[in-house]
Amino acid sequence: MKLDTSTDIQTLFIYRYLLDKPDPIVDLKQDIEDLTYFPERVEGSYRAEWLTYVKKQLHQLKQQDQAAQSAFWQALALKMEQPEEDEQLSQALSKIEQSLKIASDNKVSVIKIPVKTYIEQLLSL
Repeated sequence: MKLDTSTDIQTLFIYRYLLDKPDPIVDLKQDIEDLTYFPERVEGSYRAEWLTYVKKQLHQLKQQDQAAQSAFWQALALKMEQPEEDEQLSQALSKIEQSLKIASDNKVSVIKIPVKTYIEQLLSL
């Protein structure tokens, strides 16, 4: 499967979820929790961040032995077919789906809260 900007966000997230490694700067769990307050991020910044991360990790996976590569692809196939078997993954995918609906609904408007305004100002610097 070719991963690019047209890849379904849920598919991209499953790759990102499986390839996740502890990092003091990037926290996937926090990214998902932030969707409660910033649903537009799922198609905004997260898609690009996750795609970049996944491509980098897949490149590193190619450097590993055949057993590690095979284990990853088997786990990926299982998660793609039965995401509900992993409660954390299933909840994250539900949050992503909910965020997509909110972000694309014309009847929903974003209410500017002080924290959001402050963060937008910081990002525009």
